[in-house]
Amino acid sequence: MDKKKIISSTIVFFITTSIVLLFSGIFGGENVLVGVQGTAAVLFLLTIDFSLNPVKNTIYFVLLELTIGLAAYIASLNPYLAIISTFLMMFYIFYTFTYNTKKPAFLPFSLAFIYMLYDPVTAQQLPKRFLGLIVCGLAIMLLQILANKDRLKKESVSKLNNALESINKQIELVNTNSTERLSLNKDAEVNLNQLIESFTFAINQNKSKVSIDLLKYLSIAQFLDSLNIELNKTNKFTNTEDLSALLNSIKLYVNNESNIDSILDNISVYESKNLENYNNNLNLVVYPYVAKLKRDLQQTNADKIINEYSRSKFFENFNLKNDLSFKSAKFTFAFRGALLLSIGVFLVALFNIENGKWIIFTLAAINQPYLDKANIKLRDRMVGTLVGAAIFFVVYSIVKDDSVRMALLLPVGYAMTYITKYTYSVICITLFALGSISVGANIPFIAIQRLIFVLIGCVIAIIADRLIFPTYAYKYTQSAINKSIATNKEIVDLLSKKDISVETFAKNVQPLIIRNTWLNKYIAYNNTTLNSKDVDEFICNQNIFINDVIAFESLLYTHDKNSIDKASLEKDFNYIINNNLSNDDVVRLMDAKDCHFNKLILNNFINIKNKKTDKIIKINCNVNVIFFPPTLN
Repeated sequence: MDKKKIISSTIVFFITTSIVLLFSGIFGGENVLVGVQGTAAVLFLLTIDFSLNPVKNTIYFVLLELTIGLAAYIASLNPYLAIISTFLMMFYIFYTFTYNTKKPAFLPFSLAFIYMLYDPVTAQQLPKRFLGLIVCGLAIMLLQILANKDRLKKESVSKLNNALESINKQIELVNTNSTERLSLNKDAEVNLNQLIESFTFAINQNKSKVSIDLLKYLSIAQFLDSLNIELNKTNKFTNTEDLSALLNSIKLYVNNESNIDSILDNISVYESKNLENYNNNLNLVVYPYVAKLKRDLQQTNADKIINEYSRSKFFENFNLKNDLSFKSAKFTFAFRGALLLSIGVFLVALFNIENGKWIIFTLAAINQPYLDKANIKLRDRMVGTLVGAAIFFVVYSIVKDDSVRMALLLPVGYAMTYITKYTYSVICITLFALGSISVGANIPFIAIQRLIFVLIGCVIAIIADRLIFPTYAYKYTQSAINKSIATNKEIVDLLSKKDISVETFAKNVQPLIIRNTWLNKYIAYNNTTLNSKDVDEFICNQNIFINDVIAFESLLYTHDKNSIDKASLEKDFNYIINNNLSNDDVVRLMDAKDCHFNKLILNNFINIKNKKTDKIIKINCNVNVIFFPPTLN
């Protein structure tokens, strides 16, 4: 095992154990599970950056912890209050902490509610529990401020450096088809996509707190992403010195060894040397992205950048109106999970089922946004519980001393800090749950009871998942692909208008680019569950298409700002649209143009026009997806 992993896991175990013991000593043994859930929430949420708006988020997490504690207390009073309180609290947690393009974060809060529900306190003890919950909320943001301070900047520097290294190596291997080149391209893609996703989350959560300096990193990431896509498309690049010089200036800026003017100076040199060099394939395809980077880096109004970055009406509607309907996977997941758990809590309370909380924990664990993922969790839950119960039965039948039995919980808890596979986690969870109630208990009985209750929870979950608004990842992915294809058609329709206008296209295409970029992120995230190579290929081709459109929009913007000869360019667009041009026709058209910039725009226009549409992919045996984009003819 990795030495660093052993050291870090050991440190985490001892710190966590110490914090829980300290918490128990201050707030009493009745609140030990509050300390456990608080510590879990602190560690779990470190993967998400909430440090950009510390005051607002501190107030939010303190109020959230108090609300969960109050809801759990109300639910513990009687079965009828339980069903209402559980539904409202669980719906809010599932809905709020489930994201469309990234891993959900509802687990520590849903477990916190269940922990406190089945470890209730009296009205007299409630103030101390509330005080403990306030400490948990403060601790979440304290560690956020300590660990995630300037996280977006640090992440930008790290991932941009990694991407730059991969891209520079690709340029060295650009005229080869080596597997190393493909691996480097994928590495850069992963780093840049993760960084852009972090910016997307930060902008949506804290619009006013994302500075102009941070947005410069976003512009660089988008430029490198476009360049990386182009490097994956062709191996005919030549004369890469100017591009390498530009990338070096970007690297110096990222590492705080130069200022933004250095990049802009290199862009100016790049433009003056390469715009007239029409036959240089590399600079031909990269120039539009360089022009866009220059425009973005010269922008000094953060609000304007953010508004343009998220101005798509589709984006706004998806996060509001469309998410609050039963057509939304996020909404149906929250509704199904809340309904399932509230009914379960009601029945356990109504019939006073001993250890019935094991059923509730099982329902909470298996409940997932998509049934595809829930089925995997269900299988792993059953296998892990069976193995864990068997180990518990054997070991605790041999070990009779109660102090030794409780001491065995320590290595189990320590082992849990290493485990990532869910089946193994369930084995440890089962051992810990049974071991903690083993004193004076009938060992065979509680082992069998655990198995039966987990089985009951699994059966209920299976039935509920298929009856209460069932959601499958492949169906929602199929729907998103259809929307993506429809958006492609809208983009192409803009190009195919009889009297295309430079101004009209540049104005109308940007929201469509944002829409499709977001849809493709959603499809890519869903494919972490589907693991479909065909969907991966679809995303790859979508990225190429959108990249071409971004280049075209950038060229039109630059042309619009620097040229008065719009009529001539629009005439050429209409000529291309209305005629089925051969390769020789295209060559003659290009040769007749004196302006190399216009040649560049027309070349990009033709590239988009000539995209193929005849490829079909399958998400599964029942779903066909027609590739994009439609042609202009």
